[in-house]
Amino acid sequence: MTNIARDEQTGEVLLRVLADTMPAERARTVEPMLEDYYLYVFRDA
Repeated sequence: MTNIARDEQTGEVLLRVLADTMPAERARTVEPMLEDYYLYVFRDA
């Protein structure tokens, strides 16, 4: 499950991935946001 956004301060593109395991070596764990919860709950919709 992914969520793509743009950082308002830096303009960088952010790719948030909801996964049970680390999807890549460069991935890092971050605090979940409300959008992450929404995607998790409605992932099959």
